[in-house]
Amino acid sequence: MKRSHEKIILSSNGDWLISSWNPGSSNPDSQLFEAGILGRSARFSLELLKKVEENLEGQEIIEYLKSFNELLNSKTEIDSDLQELAEFYYSRLEQSLLSFISLLQGSIEFKEIQQKYKESLYNIRICLLPFLKRSKVKLINEHQSRDVLITQIKSTEDEIFLASDRLTKTALDRTLLNDIEGKGNESKRFLRILWGREWENKSKLSPKVRNQLRDARNTIKMAQSILGNRLKTSLEPMENHAKFALFDGCRGLITSENLLSYGGEKGIYESRELGIFIESLPAVRHLQGWATFHRLNHLHPDRTVSEMGYRPYEWIVFGSDCYFSFEMIKDELNFDFSNLNYIQGAIEDYLINPNPGEFDYFDKKLIQERLACYLERNELIQDSFIEYLWKEGMRYYLLKPTLDKNWIPYIEPIMKDEIQEITIIENENLGKATSSSNQKKLKKEMEKKDHRDIVQKEDPIIEEIMNDMVLIKSGSFMMGDHEVFYDRPVHNAEITQNFYMSKYMVTQSLWKNIMGKLPVIPPKQRSPNFPVIYINYYDVQEFLKKLNSLPGSGDFDLPTDAQWEYASRAGSKGKYCFGNNQKLLDQYAWSQLNSDRRIHDVGLLKPNDWGLYDMHGLMYELVKDDIRKYTKISVKDPVGPLTTDNGIARGGSWGKYPFPKNIKNQFFRCGRRSSNAKVEKSHRLSFRLIRKARKE
Repeated sequence: MKRSHEKIILSSNGDWLISSWNPGSSNPDSQLFEAGILGRSARFSLELLKKVEENLEGQEIIEYLKSFNELLNSKTEIDSDLQELAEFYYSRLEQSLLSFISLLQGSIEFKEIQQKYKESLYNIRICLLPFLKRSKVKLINEHQSRDVLITQIKSTEDEIFLASDRLTKTALDRTLLNDIEGKGNESKRFLRILWGREWENKSKLSPKVRNQLRDARNTIKMAQSILGNRLKTSLEPMENHAKFALFDGCRGLITSENLLSYGGEKGIYESRELGIFIESLPAVRHLQGWATFHRLNHLHPDRTVSEMGYRPYEWIVFGSDCYFSFEMIKDELNFDFSNLNYIQGAIEDYLINPNPGEFDYFDKKLIQERLACYLERNELIQDSFIEYLWKEGMRYYLLKPTLDKNWIPYIEPIMKDEIQEITIIENENLGKATSSSNQKKLKKEMEKKDHRDIVQKEDPIIEEIMNDMVLIKSGSFMMGDHEVFYDRPVHNAEITQNFYMSKYMVTQSLWKNIMGKLPVIPPKQRSPNFPVIYINYYDVQEFLKKLNSLPGSGDFDLPTDAQWEYASRAGSKGKYCFGNNQKLLDQYAWSQLNSDRRIHDVGLLKPNDWGLYDMHGLMYELVKDDIRKYTKISVKDPVGPLTTDNGIARGGSWGKYPFPKNIKNQFFRCGRRSSNAKVEKSHRLSFRLIRKARKE
């Protein structure tokens, strides 16, 4: 049994909390910054409970968990009222969008359009907020968090915020920093790091802790040398216990695991960890605002006019905290505390007149830093600073949209009556705005979806698969490898029909959805986005049979050997899809050189020019046909034998060295084939799907 390090609270009502905070042992007077995500969903709580059960034993606790499970199950019925409400909100949102587009295409006077624009924008925001408040969440364990971190960093456009109480150079290494920096035409990413726990203001440190602190500082210095002024952090610990990674203010990983330090708690134990990956504009921005507010002096953007394009999440979130302070005593108040003047007064009273009895030296130091930042931002804003924050708060969905100047946090409920009572501006009120026929055309465009060439009603799983497929157009290529006896002569091969190919290998999640259960896979090699393993050629045939029997399915198959190589090359005539430079391989393939001797999620590295991932290396990939003897004669749609006991595996594997001296073992090359017994099941063998493209 692993040492448990996750922090979870569950209730039988479906409430759940995942955080860095230790609910059973935390010091209530702690100055540490903590972070967590609170939600309500009986279905998600059941997922959490299942994870918790894995590490518990004893008859009494098992019986308790059984009854707890039953209570949660009783609350998972679909709420028809909620469904109806969502449909109503969507209908009003659609009407608001059509009206707004019509307004923009109209030709009315500026003064008239200015007010109508303001009203239309309010309509869209108020109708959209109920959807944005419902977050998409996914459980992440200790084996997945690093892969999620790397994937999200590579897809981030603008800013990254990392928090970890411990920091080591083995986790925040040069490879990760170079990914953050970006290359070539990639956008330059802005990084904030909140780190450090018990070291702050402590003079008596053990030699071990001193070494940890020195290593952390050296790591920060290395990061500064790579990122320069795009890194915001401190060389001193920052009283932080939170563990999270936030990306572009809309996605986040909140966990119990130190993301910037390997080795579990204090590097001593291998710990069970648990977190969630969340997609939510308001929730992620709220957390980012609080984390920035914790150490404004180090995490604030540079205080120059050119930096005023920054997003002031920290001040908006603190303004909302002042609102909730008022709300706690609202029965004693005789004024509207949502008025901007009262919110501004509460902010300034906290910063300028702090109660000396409430704060120690550490708190006072933070308040002084916050006051300095507040005054500098006030100076840079020509208009009212509180009005600026109010407008930005609505723009970033941290405040509930209002037409009056009222400060209402997004957390406050939105009632159906509010959506019902919004005024949709009709076309006839817009002078020469678009005609009703054009409005119908706009609606049709909004509803249109790209389902490629498959229009029949289909199982949702088929649409999910097709969304992750790319169209491979017909063409010809030189097949084989002239340096390897087994794969020559190189000859011209023509693929005469278009086909779809999966961007990724079949994942364990997809396999389970089709087959109902996973193959027998060791726990450490189980993860929804890992390629499915421990399956053989005949298992794949059963998978294809079930997949093709689903409504709207059909024509899914393994790629032929020729189709696989054609797609792998993606037009390249070299040894690899990127040419012949072996130094580039680790950007495209997992091998012994970069895999840390473990499996990774699909799709983390660079794709080839046709958008296919992991073709060079992660798992060996099965193909449809068996070994075909090559000749110099040009061939069309070649297919080898189908009835022998030995098939073909293509590409390289995460556990193999890609450049052995014997060239015949360099299986990471596009033209190399390896013989594979069809009954073999391996932790290094998987497959990907193709589908025939239907003729137009």
